[in-house]
Amino acid sequence: MAEEKLDPEAREALEELEQYLSDILPPLVVADSVKLLLKYPPELTASAIHSWTVSQLRAGTDILVSDYLGNVRMFPTTADGQNAVTSRNLALPHFW
Repeated sequence: MAEEKLDPEAREALEELEQYLSDILPPLVVADSVKLLLKYPPELTASAIHSWTVSQLRAGTDILVSDYLGNVRMFPTTADGQNAVTSRNLALPHFW
């Protein structure tokens, strides 16, 4: 679905989602927009999230794409018995 064919309500919902991802809007404020976006094909929201993520990337940084989307579980090897089930959830700082 091309964004230019979206109704104004859906376009506004996508803008609010981007503001939420950028830590501008709190979850409660964007909840109705997310609920509205659930009525559309998932590719629409996925495309918006992908576009937002790409816009956040900066050349020459060591920030992982997963760092932009919140908490990341870190377990470099399983040699110490650490894995996705037993690792702790680390809140990584935002760099933008």
